[in-house]
Amino acid sequence: MKRKLTALTIGIAGYPNGAELKNPSNDTDDMEQILSGLGFSVIKLNDATCEDIDRSLESFKDNLNSNDVGLFYFWACHPDKR
Repeated sequence: MKRKLTALTIGIAGYPNGAELKNPSNDTDDMEQILSGLGFSVIKLNDATCEDIDRSLESFKDNLNSNDVGLFYFWACHPDKR
């Protein structure tokens, strides 16, 4: 039996003070590629607004109702902790 898989990946690298980090976006891109290769249906966000995140969380929640496995990946880095 093949399981239905869904994932939500979010990477936040941009900050209002102008700091821009590469790793969160690169990591979510890598995660999307890996998870897609494993058969996941992936929702990916990079530097999204709060509204975008809310909408994608709602979509992910809806997807959980029709999938067997759900994976949530969130990666944000504070600019002072680079």
